[in-house]
Amino acid sequence: MYDHEANVFIATSTDLTGLVAEASSLNELMFSAYDCAEMLIEHTLYQPLKRTATVMWDGTIERTINFVTP
Repeated sequence: MYDHEANVFIATSTDLTGLVAEASSLNELMFSAYDCAEMLIEHTLYQPLKRTATVMWDGTIERTINFVTP
């Protein structure tokens, strides 16, 4: 997704609850989403990952914005 008001790309996940990342470019967003996914998985498992997480993106950018409230 892209938030035109904030000028950032936003990534969320239906598979990993709590994953919300934002960045000014798609490249930065991939790194941010990767870091966020790794932290959430480690937090869920209560221990560091033995191998690094894999983040996959199908290249689709949604035109709508879903606001997430904790």
